Amino acid sequence: MEDRDVFILEEIIEYCNKINSTIDRHNGNRNDFDNDLDFQEACAFRVIQIGELVNNLSEKFKETHNEMPWRNIIAFRNIVTHDYGKIDIDKMWDTIITDIPALKNYCAKII
Repeated sequence: MEDRDVFILEEIIEYCNKINSTIDRHNGNRNDFDNDLDFQEACAFRVIQIGELVNNLSEKFKETHNEMPWRNIIAFRNIVTHDYGKIDIDKMWDTIITDIPALKNYCAKII
């Protein structure tokens, strides 16, 4: 694995941790998420950053570690970036509650 990929994985983990910290500050409260634009935007920004980092992983890395849906992560980043006003709030919540912890664990396992 290239050093650059390791660095990117570490950065992905850091953004996952930031999302988790934001959720923890709200005690994982879905109602807070639905009604707090700052909460939503903080998570959305970090999802965008994660997608950008995933996009910068080497193709060899993504092919070797193909258990993670790398293309879907990048695609969701693009949706959040370009269609923010149309984001499905349920999809974003599911992503930060389910997918982000899974991504963090996967990246940590590889490192």
